[in-house]
Amino acid sequence: GNKKLILVLFDLLMFFISAFLNNITAVMMILPIIFVLLKTIGINKKYLNLFFATILALSNTGGASSPIGDFPAIVVTNSGITSFLGYLIRAFPLFLLTSLLLIIWWSFKVKDERKEESQKKLSIDLLKSRYKNLIVRKDVLIGLLVIFLFMFLGWSFVPQETMPSEIIAVLGYVIAMLYCKIKNVNIVQEIDFKPVLTISSFLFLAGIISNTGILNEKAYVLATAIDILVPVNEP
Repeated sequence: GNKKLILVLFDLLMFFISAFLNNITAVMMILPIIFVLLKTIGINKKYLNLFFATILALSNTGGASSPIGDFPAIVVTNSGITSFLGYLIRAFPLFLLTSLLLIIWWSFKVKDERKEESQKKLSIDLLKSRYKNLIVRKDVLIGLLVIFLFMFLGWSFVPQETMPSEIIAVLGYVIAMLYCKIKNVNIVQEIDFKPVLTISSFLFLAGIISNTGILNEKAYVLATAIDILVPVNEP
């Protein structure tokens, strides 16, 4: 029943989910939970606007904080300008700090309304019933997190020449599926090829343009223009 705490926790959740998933995918994944929760606790229009403004903002800062969180970040790392680990070290602290400052700023705009324990318990019971009293299997969740951690370490420290990032992703996916089968977890796989083909086409075009040398020429022209506009005073 604490609206301020709900805002802070969901903003943090949005940031970390967006760091590993495409922004739109992350928002769509979390929206069903948000709708049920907000309807349960009862909110006004001001809080609703504030809540979704923060969610959208944090989805963007989270996506930019990781080399796999957003399409431009993927293009940057694939271009060879920086490595996976180099991008992560430079971007993640900056965008995490930015996100924390935004969360603190917006949390001051929410008035904390205390609810009785009976109301809180009723809200929790309602949420459980809406999700059919499903319980997350912690053993499966922890195992999948460990697999993803090793994938992330592979992306960070294994050179692209030794093992491309795509191969690490496929290996991690296969190991995760085998782990779920061992744990007797039913897996429902639905693949939407449209976003896969869209991202692949963008990366293909980016590779073609990069090989033409046009980007290097444009960068040189811009750098020269900056030197002309802002002359450096020699000692």
